[in-house]
Amino acid sequence: PLNRPGSFTKTVTVTTNDPTNGTIVLTIKGTVVPKPRTIADNYPMNAGDVKMITNFLNFGNLPNTKKKTDTLFVYNNGKEDIIFTGISNAPPALTAVFLPETLKPEQEGKIIVTFDAAKQNDLGFLFKSFNILSNDKIMPENIIQYSVTISYDFSQLSERQIKRAPKILVNEER
Repeated sequence: PLNRPGSFTKTVTVTTNDPTNGTIVLTIKGTVVPKPRTIADNYPMNAGDVKMITNFLNFGNLPNTKKKTDTLFVYNNGKEDIIFTGISNAPPALTAVFLPETLKPEQEGKIIVTFDAAKQNDLGFLFKSFNILSNDKIMPENIIQYSVTISYDFSQLSERQIKRAPKILVNEER
């Protein structure tokens, strides 16, 4: 059983034209030895020679005055250096730092992505994507999806503004 390490037992039934012993059952027992685990096995997402743990970032709930940072972990599975050159299709609210900018073969790295809700000029749930650019010959642009829910930051209001703000009363009687 390929890629299923551990013990196994299988049977094979052989039918012959022997009148005294027409059916013979053979039993095959063995152990599948697992392949040695490599660093690349920790990065299930293939994006050319760049492998990633995930291609999705969740910035969660974010007040419209705050920033949040998340990290993409990457691995160079190729034979040549991968040079990260930037990002594209990203709003001004999204920035990325590549550590290191040049990823040697079989080297792990990080892409630190920051979302600044103050630069987004939007409220509510956003599900979008941007591209990571590199010199990878197979996939020079890797799509990264992200989500964020931007809410209004009422903590910035003065006491006077809070008193003057609209209020809602809900009557539960019917």
